[in-house]
Amino acid sequence: MAARVVVFVASGAVALVCAVRSRRVVNGLQVLIAKGRKQKRRNALKGNYGPVKTEVYLQNCEVVSGALPAELDGMYMRNGSNPYYEPYASYHWFEGDGMVHATRIKDGKASYGNHFVQTHKLREEQKAGFPVYAKFGDQEGLRGVFVALLELLKQKTGILKGVPVTEAGNGTANTSLVYHANRLLAIHEGDLPYQVRE
Repeated sequence: MAARVVVFVASGAVALVCAVRSRRVVNGLQVLIAKGRKQKRRNALKGNYGPVKTEVYLQNCEVVSGALPAELDGMYMRNGSNPYYEPYASYHWFEGDGMVHATRIKDGKASYGNHFVQTHKLREEQKAGFPVYAKFGDQEGLRGVFVALLELLKQKTGILKGVPVTEAGNGTANTSLVYHANRLLAIHEGDLPYQVRE
């Protein structure tokens, strides 16, 4: 009986997606389905692991203790997972948008800056004003199958407009940084690299 109800609801959702072709409606269905399951791994969004909401550039940062040697001259950079939008259900560290953090030390002074990597995925979501792509943390179990199917329907029905995901990518560029051919690239194993600076 429960399986029939699930199939009936799923087929109704597919018909609605094909009829309406609205990104907001389909995302709403995905959110409802994902929120219906227990939220997992939310501790990855708290305390020291919580997302950084603002991009900053600070010069002459305060040295809390001691002094920076004047001979020290260099930069430390890293990127990591930092969700631009609050996840609506489960969350996995792999899913956050890439944010590059850099600390520059020179002449006994330090500066700091951070910046979201402008991936195709992030640009599309900023344009829409809400998360556009389904999270794989929400694609577990039977509910996850429907979230994944709705994601495929969005692509097949043209709801996800613009450059196809297969060409532009939907990765997060949150895994690592590499300097190659005089370019700083933010990378993610499931997508092409994104140039951070020239």
